[in-house]
Amino acid sequence: GAAEAAEAAEAVGPARNNERHLHDATCRAMVESGWAEPSPGGQWRLCGAALLSQYAMLTQALATADRSGYTLLPWPTRAPAGVTQKLRRLRSERGEAEAAGSVNAGWPGCDQACLPPDERAGGPLGALHAAQWVQEAQLPLRYAFVVEPPAGGQGEGGPHFCASEVWTDDGSCWEALRAVAALSVALHAELGIETAVRELHTGELRQTEARALAVESVPRAGASPAGPPVELARAACHEAYVARWLGMRLGSKTLGERQKRYVHTVSARICSPGRCALALAAAHPSRSLPLSLLPRAVGCQSGKDGECLGGATASERS
Repeated sequence: GAAEAAEAAEAVGPARNNERHLHDATCRAMVESGWAEPSPGGQWRLCGAALLSQYAMLTQALATADRSGYTLLPWPTRAPAGVTQKLRRLRSERGEAEAAGSVNAGWPGCDQACLPPDERAGGPLGALHAAQWVQEAQLPLRYAFVVEPPAGGQGEGGPHFCASEVWTDDGSCWEALRAVAALSVALHAELGIETAVRELHTGELRQTEARALAVESVPRAGASPAGPPVELARAACHEAYVARWLGMRLGSKTLGERQKRYVHTVSARICSPGRCALALAAAHPSRSLPLSLLPRAVGCQSGKDGECLGGATASERS
């Protein structure tokens, strides 16, 4: 209720301020140690030899998702011809006014607040399934992709590894939410980062989220400076909220139907190399951060960065 939301928001406020203080101090240490460099808009990104670790983390994430049955997609996912017209017709029938602006996926008229962050920037659901009927026999649909920073380099920490899933309306999305969080935990364990899963309070949820889980770093024993954990990943179940906005119906068109059925969706940022580096730097007792703290390519026995990974971009590796 309203009282619970107000109490949660009051508890979250100081924690966010503390995290921002730790975040700023750690970012300065990363820049001073050559891990990161400032980028436009007051943000930062990994640079130099730390980029090799970023490529290693994204490569490992892609391999993990592939083994787990995800369909790997390019970024952004482009909508096929006709999707724009279908969405306009759908929203006209529902009496919804078109919002200003457009989405990189190839269809305009989307209120930015009605979609998860990665979907509004070019994710697969709007591009591949907007204004369509999805058969139960097709489900689940599970997509994974690397989200690159916007043009100009803005966007904290660089690329992220994300997933979007489509499920039927029988409640299976709740189990899918826990599964994708567990996948993120397992991936970070392979990268040598200890994590814990926390369910987010009502006041921390975004407009589209019915429930969300955060995968956070676990501070090492005796770590200094002491501070809150770093949110490494976030998974959310949207129930039918996103599907209603995109017109993703479940089943087949039936004359005289009394109740519309929509698919349920789950979205997640499974791994963010920049935030992994932030968590490792925050746990280090010194402001001088050695590159040996960062994860390397899994299975690489060489101590030489150049022998672990080549110089390909994250897009090329995805």
